[in-house]
Amino acid sequence: MNKNPEPQQRKALGRGLSALLPARPNPVSIAEATTGSPARPPSVLDAATLPIALIVPNPDQPRGNFDPEKLNELAQSIRANGIIQPVTVRPIGEHKYELIAGERRWRAAQIAGLTEIPVYVRHVGHDHVLELALIENIQRADLNPVDTALAFRQLVEGHGLSHEQIAERTGKDRSTITNFLRLLKLSEPVLEELAGGGISVGHARALLNLTDPAAQGAACHQIISHSLSVRETESLVKKLAKSGSGQTGHLTEAKQLDPNIRAALDEMAQVLGTKVRLITRNNRSGKLEIEYYSSDDLERIYSVITARRS
Repeated sequence: MNKNPEPQQRKALGRGLSALLPARPNPVSIAEATTGSPARPPSVLDAATLPIALIVPNPDQPRGNFDPEKLNELAQSIRANGIIQPVTVRPIGEHKYELIAGERRWRAAQIAGLTEIPVYVRHVGHDHVLELALIENIQRADLNPVDTALAFRQLVEGHGLSHEQIAERTGKDRSTITNFLRLLKLSEPVLEELAGGGISVGHARALLNLTDPAAQGAACHQIISHSLSVRETESLVKKLAKSGSGQTGHLTEAKQLDPNIRAALDEMAQVLGTKVRLITRNNRSGKLEIEYYSSDDLERIYSVITARRS
């Protein structure tokens, strides 16, 4: 059998690989990166090396927190190996650049003592910076769920993008965008646990079925202290919702409370991590109800109350 076609197959394979691998951008000088060329498409990346002092962070950076320990670890790696992946910046004035993506590397480079850093210069307007930063971080799985949700909200409120448009530009389903935005309805303590990894997105979605912030906090505490699975959390939330413990506004009396008393009740609920209700008999007397959802939860509340006596 004739085997002559084999070289052609290899040649075709070579063309396929070259089509998959993008061409590396050509290095340019700082002056060229600053001014650019009128004919250059805004999507083109220019490679350059810039002084760190000329680069400023993006005020709309999607990432809210930078772990100091991880930054130091990255700085140590940079001292040993240099910066493997350049940061992405855009020119915003004469010899001044704003970070689009790579703020962790930029911060770590400063800790490592670098005075220059490799960059890709991208010629884009301000409206596209957050979008590009968000997409870059999502593709690197580099944001916690709360930072991702906040970035999505900024794209909606600050840039007028619909859920469908965000989905198209980030490669996510529209329902994913909507579900992330719903997470922002959770109480602040729960969002802190979600951002820090104390609970998962699955846990957080289950807690959305509790409309009362104190009930969310109490349930979140149980998730962490008892290492509840998402399914166990869903069962807990159903019990709380069925009993009415997870709802707000079911007492018309609560809406009529003096604002100072309402604030005091909210503070007690925050400290105890559970729902606190005031039931008045008249202007001078009543009773205070503190809810608990298990024997362990009761013991926890007791410990909080007695600990505050000392």
